[in-house]
Amino acid sequence: MGPSVAIVGAGIGGLSTALALRRIGLQAQVYEQADQLGEVGAGIGLWPGALRSLAEIGVSPQFWDLPRCTFREAETASPDGRTLVRFDVSDVSPDQPGFVLRRADLHRCLVDSLDPGSITVDARVVAVDADAGRLTLADGPRVEADIVIGADGLRSVVRSALFGTQEPRYSGETCYRGMAAVRVADTGMLREVQGPGLRCAVHPVD
Repeated sequence: MGPSVAIVGAGIGGLSTALALRRIGLQAQVYEQADQLGEVGAGIGLWPGALRSLAEIGVSPQFWDLPRCTFREAETASPDGRTLVRFDVSDVSPDQPGFVLRRADLHRCLVDSLDPGSITVDARVVAVDADAGRLTLADGPRVEADIVIGADGLRSVVRSALFGTQEPRYSGETCYRGMAAVRVADTGMLREVQGPGLRCAVHPVD
């Protein structure tokens, strides 16, 4: 029997890690503070390397049938429309273009790829004893594990247990993401416009 693994956080990182561990014969239990797994986020771009990784760890077959738009070129442009840099994605991966799709669809496929019993919701981790391999949940129970993996986001309890509590350092950038029901031409290009202090990208998701 292999080591016991606890993963804190059931986002894309935590679920992908659980799936990758299962691929090599290790069962992990994922602990998520939300009381249910639902739709979070807007669109997400997956480059060829990410798609190959998802295939390798055994993402649910339905992932490959999700509504999506592919991109085979990537470009950065100035506000007046000048191309600053452009490259062909097929130079990186001739057989696999990139995808843009709904983040919630990717997340749902990762959830569906795992045994439902391997994800515990409404389980907020409030303390981690790194030396003992012990998690303390908000409602009292303690969880023992040989390996604890932190995938619990910006104010990670796992990171704080290892390196001390530190407030996130603001980089000076604020990002807004969203989806709108509008007609956008699918050009097969992932394009970002960069101007003084601002940048923007619009891409269809289906």
